[in-house]
Amino acid sequence: MKRNESCVSVSARLILFLLFAFCGFAIAQGTSPAPSDRVAVNMGETPWQFLLNRDPANAQDPSFDDSRWQTACVPYSAYQMTMFINEESGGEGELGGGINWYRKHFTSIPSTPTAR
Repeated sequence: MKRNESCVSVSARLILFLLFAFCGFAIAQGTSPAPSDRVAVNMGETPWQFLLNRDPANAQDPSFDDSRWQTACVPYSAYQMTMFINEESGGEGELGGGINWYRKHFTSIPSTPTAR
């Protein structure tokens, strides 16, 4: 009798599994994901503005005039145009420098003004 009970139990589990699998498949066939308004933006397609070793006041403001800043393409190292300074010990060195700024100008898409 125990053998019959375990057979029924396995059969019942198999039937329930197949039933749920079929229902899940049927539901998935009738639905589709919502359309996405995601837009790919290549931030390296156009140049960036770059300022070496200075920290002007209000440079974070979008209306800040960065027209005199150097144009740089990314990836761009702040120190790729400077000389490596070797210490007297010969084992250590530095590139020197301070605060640097990178700025990028672009226009957001009007249909998604709150998108990030």
